[in-house]
Amino acid sequence: MEIILVDDKSADSSGLICDNWSEKDRRIRVIHKETNEGLGFALDAASGEYVVFVDSDDYIDEKLAEKAYNALKENKAQIAVYGFQYVSDDFIGHVKFENDKNLYCGREVRDVLFPKYLYNYRKIIGAAWCEMISTDLLRKNKIRFPNDIITGEDAYFNILLYGKAERVAVIDEGLYFYNCCENKNSVTTTFNNKSLENARLYREKCAKICGSLGYGQDFVCSIDEHYVFIILCCLVTVMRSYEACADTAAAQYFAALAGDETFSCLFSQERYRSLADYFFKNIFSKDSFSPDILNFLLSLLKEENYLKKLIS
Repeated sequence: MEIILVDDKSADSSGLICDNWSEKDRRIRVIHKETNEGLGFALDAASGEYVVFVDSDDYIDEKLAEKAYNALKENKAQIAVYGFQYVSDDFIGHVKFENDKNLYCGREVRDVLFPKYLYNYRKIIGAAWCEMISTDLLRKNKIRFPNDIITGEDAYFNILLYGKAERVAVIDEGLYFYNCCENKNSVTTTFNNKSLENARLYREKCAKICGSLGYGQDFVCSIDEHYVFIILCCLVTVMRSYEACADTAAAQYFAALAGDETFSCLFSQERYRSLADYFFKNIFSKDSFSPDILNFLLSLLKEENYLKKLIS
């Protein structure tokens, strides 16, 4: 086993902690980078037959590598996917695949498994950390993480991956522990004034590759759902903080969203409005937001003094 720890110019003592661990365990390799290249760089550096990705604020079951490897070998599969558990300060929730099938082959990988269980905003939206992958599959098909997408790079990577995979094994156990406690410095909770631009780019790039990989129109609609989902995440991130709402970057985001024809067009359809309802009731239920409040916000965006009204 090889464990690669990538230190992307950490501002704290993470790099030193990694170095200390590498001195204790010869299986650990530490790579110090001056820029944030994360998963993509780790993938290029990996020398093993299979690879697993783990985010820095999450953790895994001690049997994950063993169980995923056995599933790959027993089923002659290229990918082994497994369930995960949401972890917060006061609960652990298990996300299952809810089916009895442990192997998907051929077209059903792309047409059934991936869109129904892996690229689904009610579950995990194509996360790269819920699978063990053959490095041979990745290298033969030149599958890499995009360098120009901030949020959604996992999903783009997996659209490529499952468009090429022929055999995928399924393990219905929560072997990965996803930390959903708020981390103010994480990519998914830190507001960035380029968030809307990133969401547009993600949607364009994903839609572009779907045709060549044989994905159907229903799946393209799923990409639009994720696009709306990313925008709603940004909205909540801005709304959570008084400082963010008063910031110029946040004001620019609201103004850009108000003029975004793609978002307005999608959000006028029931399919995508129901996503907002699910989003607020199930994902950000701890916040006092609702679809009605979101509609109110969107109406305020078109008014000259919307920001002042929003803060008040």
